[in-house]
Amino acid sequence: MFYRHSLKTPKTHNSIIEFASFEGGMCRHIDPNIMPLRYAYNTYNFDISDGALKDGLGIEKLCSKHLEKPQDLTFPQGQIKSAWQFYLYDFSLLRRDDKLVLYISDGFLYYINLFDESCDFKKIPNSYFSSPPNFLNYRLNSQDVMIVTSPTDEMLVYNGVDEAYRVAQAPKISSMTVHYERLFATSTGESNQIWFSKELDPINWDINLESAGFIEMNDERGALLKVMSFLDYVYVFREFGITRISAYADQTQFFVSHLFTSSGRICPDTVTLCGDHVIFLTSSGLYAFDGLQTYKILEQIFDGIKDIDNARSVYYNGKYYLACNYDFSDGQKIHCENTDYVCNAVIEYDTIRKTYIIYRGIDIASFLVLKIGSKELLTFSCFKEHSGSLSILYQGSQYYGAEFIKAWQSPYTDLGRGDYIKTLKAIYLVSHTPCKLIINADGKEYIIDVEGSRLVKRIPLKLKFRLMSICFLVTCSNSYITRPMLELSITK
Repeated sequence: MFYRHSLKTPKTHNSIIEFASFEGGMCRHIDPNIMPLRYAYNTYNFDISDGALKDGLGIEKLCSKHLEKPQDLTFPQGQIKSAWQFYLYDFSLLRRDDKLVLYISDGFLYYINLFDESCDFKKIPNSYFSSPPNFLNYRLNSQDVMIVTSPTDEMLVYNGVDEAYRVAQAPKISSMTVHYERLFATSTGESNQIWFSKELDPINWDINLESAGFIEMNDERGALLKVMSFLDYVYVFREFGITRISAYADQTQFFVSHLFTSSGRICPDTVTLCGDHVIFLTSSGLYAFDGLQTYKILEQIFDGIKDIDNARSVYYNGKYYLACNYDFSDGQKIHCENTDYVCNAVIEYDTIRKTYIIYRGIDIASFLVLKIGSKELLTFSCFKEHSGSLSILYQGSQYYGAEFIKAWQSPYTDLGRGDYIKTLKAIYLVSHTPCKLIINADGKEYIIDVEGSRLVKRIPLKLKFRLMSICFLVTCSNSYITRPMLELSITK
């Protein structure tokens, strides 16, 4: 007597997985196993805004060619902590006489004329500040002046010609703005008070109904951090909220209303006016504010931002730039990460298209949008390396003369088939320049050098795995990677 015995053989089928595009960017708030491959776990220094991997911005030192000077600038000794542009009009010569002003680690302010052939900075006498100062351009008595304050020092006023002088009766100002010809300011001495000067006279702080005064805010929103004139109101960004002040000529008509309460602490150096809204960072997320409502942005990458106290931002050419410390969690050291650093990343957020790029390996201490004639330059100072000069972000792909390291890394995933054995048979892609293809299959790393070509290349492989990730790494200019596909056999 015979019994039938069926031998069950593994079922195998072939599959093609396409990367629809790289436009999805990076995603840190979804489990890697359920993320489509159009999202990256890490991506940096690539422009992914149109779905392909392309060169982003480059970095170089600010030099004579940018400023149209006969030779490069001779910067003061020390670390550049902050930089500003003093807008100054010379009425006798009937021309602009703007100055580039620096705050150096020795505590003093230095300046250089932007529109002549001078290349050496001059120290402003009596300009010592014991803590990082704030800067404001103002026209006082029909004359352009710069007003500089700090939380620990007296206000300084300088017109670029006469000797700078201090205003002893002014509060110790941590943030300031001009609104209806009054100077509104926050002070570290009284962190719950918003101060305002006399109308048309920012150096008059005599408290009375016809002159200066202050408003107290005692509620759960915390200390007053930054003040800003926006949409015909004064907005006060506080530790845990936003307060609006209706402030016109008569101070008896000032009115206060509370608009937003945050569960996370607001970082004041990231509060930036971006056209018709304000963007700022908190410990609970990045927010955009339109004057009434707030909403979160870039939620998919926020979890990587660390140490918000040293973050800072600027608005330039329709984009919000946020310098921060970002946790890439890949064990790599890129550019500035090879030494001590404070910040290691810049997030570029396009406020119109809602796309973003992350630049890695840049340790930015302060930003300045420098206006030279009809052009604008996005300049910055650094915390550690290159801290003795200003640098510039420009349309290129180099990092101080070397090549920018660019990477796109997929999540470490089972491709949604956890109990299947997969075999990666081949990868198809177009890469105009040489690149490295780095595959991590069940913890083992494989590195494949791919030659540049404008045609689709098939890279044969035979890698069995349950979990895998793929990384595209480029270290040369003119990068362009698109249309990758995975050819798989899947066995259960």
